[in-house]
Amino acid sequence: MTKNLYIIGYGINIDTQISIRSQEYIDKSDLVFALEVNSAHLSKFVSPKKVINLFDLYKQGVDRSEVYNKVSDKILDSFCNSESICLMVEGSPYFLDSIVEIIESKCALHNIDIHITQGSSSLESIIYQLRIPIETVTLSTTTAENFCNTSSAIGENSVVILFQPANALSNIVNINCDYKEGIELLLNKIKSKFNSTDKWMLVNLGNSDDNSTQIIWNTVDKLEQFSDYFHSGTLVLSNNWVPKFIDINEPTKIEV
Repeated sequence: MTKNLYIIGYGINIDTQISIRSQEYIDKSDLVFALEVNSAHLSKFVSPKKVINLFDLYKQGVDRSEVYNKVSDKILDSFCNSESICLMVEGSPYFLDSIVEIIESKCALHNIDIHITQGSSSLESIIYQLRIPIETVTLSTTTAENFCNTSSAIGENSVVILFQPANALSNIVNINCDYKEGIELLLNKIKSKFNSTDKWMLVNLGNSDDNSTQIIWNTVDKLEQFSDYFHSGTLVLSNNWVPKFIDINEPTKIEV
């Protein structure tokens, strides 16, 4: 009998972005897996089934590739007793998600049919939330780790989006949130590429109606003072542009 794996990209705010097709896949699955620090906000979409959260497979100091393989093996091993399995993924399954790539390759080897529904990625959400005018700015997106390993200069009218800013050294799992070394590396790189008066915004995307998006902002010379927030957001840097709803002269924190 055909075995099916449904990978659900439920967007950033599951309350408003999960699709009808995604809900159908969840309902027909025998088991539902997730990878969340806290998966409670997924429960109402899975009930009466329970979410099996695989986040516990992340262990401090372990190489991320090892964890990714354990996660994929755990899901595929479950097909021994199930015919339909679902994996719920925040955002888009194809955006910064190495686990999905590994699962796809293993499903091909085991003759498991894979069905994927897209969700709005964090990149799409940030462009929307900040109203970034992609037609008039030079937009660059990368992880903080890759940014620290590049030497290219920042051009005029550039907007740089850095994902996982606390994980500039992200090849190992950092459950203990000891980001000091990686953050120091990132701050030095930013200072070498941006002027002190250039702008930054740290965007923490809300994942439900009860947890709305938060934005803090300031100039590059003040960035280090806010580094404790790096683990919970995406860093956006700009040498000229800021959203119209932000007053750079009054750095603050808002909800949108």
